[in-house]
Amino acid sequence: MTIIKNQTVRRHLVPLVLLLVLTAATFGEVLTHSFLPTWDDTFYITENPAVRGFSLQHVSAAFTTNYQGNYAPVQILSYMLDYAIWGMEPFGFLLTNLVCHAVSGLLLYGLLVRQGFWKWGAFLGSALFLVHPVQVESVAWLSQRKNLLAMLFFLLAFHAWLSYRESTGKPAWVWYRASIGALVLSLLSKSVAVVFPVMLVMYDTLHPPATARYRRHLEKMPHLLVALAVTVLTVVFQSMENGGGRAEYPPDALIVLPLTMVTVLTGYLQLLLWPAADRLSTIYTPPFRTSFDAAVAVGVAIAVFLTLAGIWLFRRSRQGFFWYALFFLGLVPVSQIIPLITIMNDRYLYFPMLGIAGVAAWAAGELRPRYATPVARGVAVAVVSGIVIALATASHLRGRLWKDAITLFLDTVPKVENVRQQWFMLADGYRAAGDERSAGMCDRRAMTPGPLDDSDYLLLGRLYFDRGEPEKVRQLAERLIKKGKWGGVGMFLLGEYDKLRKNQGQQ
Repeated sequence: MTIIKNQTVRRHLVPLVLLLVLTAATFGEVLTHSFLPTWDDTFYITENPAVRGFSLQHVSAAFTTNYQGNYAPVQILSYMLDYAIWGMEPFGFLLTNLVCHAVSGLLLYGLLVRQGFWKWGAFLGSALFLVHPVQVESVAWLSQRKNLLAMLFFLLAFHAWLSYRESTGKPAWVWYRASIGALVLSLLSKSVAVVFPVMLVMYDTLHPPATARYRRHLEKMPHLLVALAVTVLTVVFQSMENGGGRAEYPPDALIVLPLTMVTVLTGYLQLLLWPAADRLSTIYTPPFRTSFDAAVAVGVAIAVFLTLAGIWLFRRSRQGFFWYALFFLGLVPVSQIIPLITIMNDRYLYFPMLGIAGVAAWAAGELRPRYATPVARGVAVAVVSGIVIALATASHLRGRLWKDAITLFLDTVPKVENVRQQWFMLADGYRAAGDERSAGMCDRRAMTPGPLDDSDYLLLGRLYFDRGEPEKVRQLAERLIKKGKWGGVGMFLLGEYDKLRKNQGQQ
């Protein structure tokens, strides 16, 4: 496949190697993590007999079984391959996740370069895709392998489509069939790839090929048909009766859902622009909006601004607009058109990050002439490098939280005050580690209704101390003091932390 058209490998070797090194440095520690038995890994991997090696029975199960309400046979097949190579060792499964993510970053770089972007702009965009903290969930959580596989085959399908457009005769039809085949694999990994035919229409509209218009429409019909077929399968499998994540429409859905999703868009933009540790979570609980309040007003204002920005970009650069529009297209499958139990997740941004990458690459190329002097170029390189390194560091630290169920849900519980399920998951994590005392404390809290109170934060502090993580106590205390509402509890925990440090110093 001609991924980088008319360029030598040598010219792109440095940015490609840098992308690999950056990804390994950011996520390498994840390879030491364990399975998450309290959060889907049990159903998909550790207690799923179908993943224990390749056999006709196991392959049949992958294509006929409902896994947590999802139809993702390619995901299950990939676990079979992991098991055949590594056995039930989490290292091997996590390595596959990391490799899939890294290869997608390289494919994205090639895609940006073959579309004419400056190579260092393409590097910047690909680096943002690879190391942004919202990507950690998809890489570190083995049950989200579906996201990584869907992206990998999605990008391969797009590359094949571009090669089809650039070829003639028999090679063109080889690429055409390859694009359909890769799309099928992407869809059988995760249904989010249903946007692919729409993306092709958008791309060919903005970059018209030298073919008749009727042919342009007809040649996309196979892609559309397979996308529709998987959409139907997904709707059926994700019903609540099948244990899936599809929910019922709320009352007055035509009003409630748009008002809610416009505030969710604001939340996503905050995570993308300022992915602070206290904002990122495994669970988000944005409320349904039933009236036009201040949060909705802010969301509408932002949506209007984004629309005007899109109009401006469309007039300035069709190439830049394509990637800008791709960000919003990637959000469509998770925008509650088909209502899901969870309204907002980090993993929902994995596909929209393609658009962010493309816009960053475009912007870098547009700004390039302004940095003609060595001093200006040095400042630009320093600023961009600082941003990428800061994001990679934040992702590395966020990745540590996925070490095991205890670490993960100790971080989640104080961020989701009204979700009792997180306490139960934390209890299960302690129980799996053999700590029945801590598990019992978490179980008792899970069975107590209502939001967190001062006793809950004291319990969290005790659990951190028991695990030998006093720095987590300090961080929790500082967060509570900053919030103000729980400042007294925060001061107490900070005092206990100082006593521990003092005693350690005396010893």
